[in-house]
Amino acid sequence: MSADTLKTFTKLCARNESGKKGLKIVFEISKTTNSNQVLNQLFKHTDFQKAFSVNQVALVDKVPTLLNWKDCIDIYINKNKEVIIKEAQYDNLN
Repeated sequence: MSADTLKTFTKLCARNESGKKGLKIVFEISKTTNSNQVLNQLFKHTDFQKAFSVNQVALVDKVPTLLNWKDCIDIYINKNKEVIIKEAQYDNLN
């Protein structure tokens, strides 16, 4: 990051308003500042915007399957339910 860019970001007034609902950072800029330009510079020089690809292939009933996020979560929850039920049945036997 260049010195000029660093000066620009240090002039911004940023505050952390994160809470139980998630992460929130507020940047206060003057009315004369171009907000789109500031936003583009933040995305360019920081990790605020990253994109990555995910290949979510998993074995479902012993068959390789390409899964979306909903399917992954559903399978995860169902597997955890099975494990909890088996643990409870085992504990009742002993």
